[in-house]
Amino acid sequence: MNKFLTVFFGVLIVFLTSGVIFGFAPLQDVLISEGAFSYLCDNENDQCDKQAHRFVFLFTISSSAFNITSFLSGLFLDKYGPRYCYYLGCVIFATGLLILGLTSNIYIKNETLGYLSGFLLVGSGGPFIFQSFLHVSCLYPNYKGLITTAIVSALEGSCIVFALFNFLYFNYDIVSSTSFYYYSIFTLIVGVLYLQPKEKFTMELSVNNDYHDLIEESPQQRASSINDSSYIQHQEDIKEELKNQDFWKQVTHKWYYSFFCLYMISGLYRVNYFTSSLEIFLSSKIQDDDVVKDYISYFGWILPVVGILVVPIVGKALDTLKLQYNLIYLSIIGLLMNITCFFHNITYQIITFTLMAIFRAALFSILCSFLTYKFGYNNYGSLLGLSLCFTGIIQFTFDPLTVYIQDHGFYNINIIFTIIAIIRFIFPIMVYKDEKYFNLSVSSYQNNVRDSFRSLNNN
Repeated sequence: MNKFLTVFFGVLIVFLTSGVIFGFAPLQDVLISEGAFSYLCDNENDQCDKQAHRFVFLFTISSSAFNITSFLSGLFLDKYGPRYCYYLGCVIFATGLLILGLTSNIYIKNETLGYLSGFLLVGSGGPFIFQSFLHVSCLYPNYKGLITTAIVSALEGSCIVFALFNFLYFNYDIVSSTSFYYYSIFTLIVGVLYLQPKEKFTMELSVNNDYHDLIEESPQQRASSINDSSYIQHQEDIKEELKNQDFWKQVTHKWYYSFFCLYMISGLYRVNYFTSSLEIFLSSKIQDDDVVKDYISYFGWILPVVGILVVPIVGKALDTLKLQYNLIYLSIIGLLMNITCFFHNITYQIITFTLMAIFRAALFSILCSFLTYKFGYNNYGSLLGLSLCFTGIIQFTFDPLTVYIQDHGFYNINIIFTIIAIIRFIFPIMVYKDEKYFNLSVSSYQNNVRDSFRSLNNN
């Protein structure tokens, strides 16, 4: 029961805190209505490109902070353990919310400095909280994929917090500063009440059945047990060779390099840029500010809700399908997501929102499962953080890309993103061909199984 509660409350806390920054689009609507950066426009009652550009800049910095800080949080996690990593994340996150509340309440006069520092801290605190909970999936080895997916989907679902701020503002006139203050206090309370372990949980796999149980089995059952045990042992021998290597050898390994370069960076870049430029994107489909606001609100709810609903499906796929098949369906979803962006009718963008929610949840889940499956837990936080850090650095191109889109539209950029989505199919093909690791041949250990069976019969 204690293990279940540990997993349950871990997923819940991640849901309430870690990925809040990715719900930026609904919050942006609130801040614009409150007059944030209205001085950049000639008519302060109307929106303008300069104001939209400033919000893209804020999201670029904050989302990049989430990714870049992931490397630091990973190093911190590997060195000091999940408890202190979690505490530090809660303090950073709550401080960011407090600064945002002070800025919204005009206690901080410089809007750019106030919002920038606040969103920067909110984005930076998320990875410390998120990574500190990933190890709880080891408590249930048979459901590791499902639990990892649940934690990752909770990260995605936490963007619903700013959608809630949006709902409270437009329906109950609760200003953003009030929401920021109360949520800051709530985060600190949660941080104090939940006690993380000092050391990460590890998953100990037993690959051999008890000898006495084997003696009592029938020959057919005994053969099956030996076959399963030998297969698992053979897999573990191959895995351990890479898992026991140091950080830099793991980083330079071909599978890690190709995975984070081709999948993590390109996939997250696409999703995060779509979020940051959502208002500009929707405005290119229809010249109606009210409709655009409605669709921004839809996006704010679809992203977390769909991400949570697909947890059992993605988790089951991770637990039962080989990695290459997970990568194939993920690549297909990514490609369809880019294709629907070409549809001019804004109604079809609901499909884009849904595909994006599934893609993001599955992308993170597969990455996390891949790292633990191939590289183990010794450098897990650092490896995950480094891949996110590279993503964050590349996201600094959001700003010039937005300038280009405002002048030339989305069409050419969508073509580039679609080509990249097609290129991503290379990785599952590479995985499929690597029989040494992902598709072990029965013939490579069949003789060993046969010899073990004969030896047991002789005894």
